[in-house]
Amino acid sequence: MAKVVTVVSPKADQADRTQSYAKTNARAGSKFNINNALNIIGYISSLATSYLGAIGGWFGGISNAELSSKYQTLITPNAKYFGIWAAIFLFQGFFVVAQLL
Repeated sequence: MAKVVTVVSPKADQADRTQSYAKTNARAGSKFNINNALNIIGYISSLATSYLGAIGGWFGGISNAELSSKYQTLITPNAKYFGIWAAIFLFQGFFVVAQLL
């Protein structure tokens, strides 16, 4: 049986990879797809659930600060540290917008 060896020049191989990469990027960034929609829906539902739970009185109507002071443990943070959630939701919002671009 004869052995077949194919020789490809490095320049031709790089040109093929560049074209393939350009096609992939053109397809990936050109449309609003189901992942974008699910990302937006997930963010809005997470934000709404947290807001309604903390401010709206749903899920028992007790805030994190009240629960923190009611159930003191060695690892219970001070109520002022629950403000980190504002930064978390802000950066989640940035991520959602970045996925749409």
